[in-house]
Amino acid sequence: MWPILGVLSAAALILLYEAPGLRRSRRYRELAVFLILLTLGTGAGLAEAADVPLPNPLDWMNYLFGPAGERLDKVLRLPGELGG
Repeated sequence: MWPILGVLSAAALILLYEAPGLRRSRRYRELAVFLILLTLGTGAGLAEAADVPLPNPLDWMNYLFGPAGERLDKVLRLPGELGG
């Protein structure tokens, strides 16, 4: 419970520090982007604090780019070079 409370407290402090200045200077687009990113970050922090397993983006990148990287490695390998 304490980690969740810490994440929510940090998000509230960040919101109280940043949002009034953006609103005062009429930067509504920046405020909207800020709120979206703060919400996404807070959600990820809450999920991590609650021990929810989060997917790793590197797994997705390896799945997408792994075969192309292996082909490129075979093409660029030198004739006398050892390797699989």
